[in-house]
Amino acid sequence: MLFLKAKIQRNWWLFKSAGLTVPEILNVFLNKCIYGLTWFIYSLQALFKTGETAAIIGYNRHMPKKITGTQIKRALIVYIHQAFYKENFVGRMKYYFSNNGAPLSIVQAFNELGYEADIIQADNFNFKIRKSYDIFFYHLPEAYEIFKPQLIEQTTTIFFETVAYWRTVLANLQKRNDEFNRQKDLNIVSSDLANYKRIEAQSEKVDAGIAAADGIMVMCDQTVGSFDHFKNVYKLGSAAMPDPYYKKDLNTNKLCQNRRNFLFFGGGVDNIRKGLDLLLESFIGSPNHLYICSAVQPFIKKIYKISEKPNIHLIGYVKINSQKFYRIIEICGFVIQPSCAEGI
Repeated sequence: MLFLKAKIQRNWWLFKSAGLTVPEILNVFLNKCIYGLTWFIYSLQALFKTGETAAIIGYNRHMPKKITGTQIKRALIVYIHQAFYKENFVGRMKYYFSNNGAPLSIVQAFNELGYEADIIQADNFNFKIRKSYDIFFYHLPEAYEIFKPQLIEQTTTIFFETVAYWRTVLANLQKRNDEFNRQKDLNIVSSDLANYKRIEAQSEKVDAGIAAADGIMVMCDQTVGSFDHFKNVYKLGSAAMPDPYYKKDLNTNKLCQNRRNFLFFGGGVDNIRKGLDLLLESFIGSPNHLYICSAVQPFIKKIYKISEKPNIHLIGYVKINSQKFYRIIEICGFVIQPSCAEGI
């Protein structure tokens, strides 16, 4: 009951904070309907083929027509299957960034290389493998131990990570958490630090699940180096997402006016991991302005008295591609992301 209440409260905050126009609300509602219908179709197909519903089976939307019959190979993708329920969204109120876009792009690449994909959620460890796969692509190291015995020996295994190596993240988080508490004379434990401590408790299993992969794919220049002690590590470069609905005014005078305005987009709820406390330390009392498009934890608001700072603008959640989103990026000259885990 408490979980349901917290979910309702968060969704209500998201809705109020987004500040959508009436057409945008209608667009979002239509896409929610598309999401539900797509989920129903994929779930029904999976039920008939496997007896399970939390999966997308036989995805081949981007398969070249010239690849047929025995030329088609199979890949099991253990990452984020819900992203595919959003693939048919319409209108401006859709975006394929981060966890929405990465799974779609990854599976599209596999399709184009001749792989038909079965897709399940990263932590769906109850899925029963009923066929042979040429590729096993996974995001959580624990998945290797669970699924490897069910795969044929010839299956190529690929581990995919979007942040730095977990020990690096843990060390960075611990350092930031300790420094924050030392400066503020507090005893706060970052929520993500607690999560990484739980990973540390099963470190042998986690490291074994990474090291056993035939290949390790890591996103971004800043994070790939933390995996140097592993073999067969490959970097995926950052990418830009085009927006056909918006064109930024690149007038030199306007760009000069905006050079003191910085935008912080922080997904997740752990402000210390994302470095928001460091930004507030730097911006408060300076001539620069910080626009925060993120949830801010209560203790951060209280300690830094954000509501009293004229150059700190607490925007809250902003939906990408909305008019509110465009207004904010129009006045900001830079995006700043001092995360201790992710790269850019």
